[in-house]
Amino acid sequence: MLSMVISLAAQLRGVTPPLQIKPAAKKVREEVTGGTVLGCLPGYYSPDELHPFLRRPFEDPHLPGSEGSPFMVYSLTEQEKIEFRQGYAKHNFNAFASDRISLHRDLGPDTRPSECQKKRFKRCPVLPTTSVIIVFHNEALSALLRTVYSVLYTAPRILLKEILLVDDASDHAVPYRLAQPHEYRLARRHKRKRLTFARATARAQTAITHASRDERV
Repeated sequence: MLSMVISLAAQLRGVTPPLQIKPAAKKVREEVTGGTVLGCLPGYYSPDELHPFLRRPFEDPHLPGSEGSPFMVYSLTEQEKIEFRQGYAKHNFNAFASDRISLHRDLGPDTRPSECQKKRFKRCPVLPTTSVIIVFHNEALSALLRTVYSVLYTAPRILLKEILLVDDASDHAVPYRLAQPHEYRLARRHKRKRLTFARATARAQTAITHASRDERV
């Protein structure tokens, strides 16, 4: 099963330059004052206008982990037991289960409070664009990809400017490539900076607003 996950990816190592810190103030002013605000429409955004970046594909509800169901392990072969132990030793979580849960899995019904689901947003002033920052270090491929896809399947297309993946000096190859590479950017740190500093560094690269997420969602 791990080979199926890796087949979705291509080696991407040492190609991108180290993360550069650049001021975002000019970018913010341009986006806010570049004619968009003056030309915004009255009323509220419709659900169609706020549709996600990607449409989640249909998934068999009986698949492991589908609709938020637990991944159950009843019996393992000797080879699976080895993979199970290696996953825990390398990533400190059940990577064995992660590799067998769909990258596109649905978590089931929307459990947000009704007032959140009914919330409407005015078109004017326009909602700001957002960059989603995901910092990772030696992360399991399936967990990282599932997190990226969860953003693409939930964030409105008109608001999601980019997904910024910050590789905080992983010491093993991180093989991955999404179906549409332009949907994310990769920045690599060659020296470990830890989560908080890496996020702070990445913020200088982002849109008007930013949202930081764990690499396992």
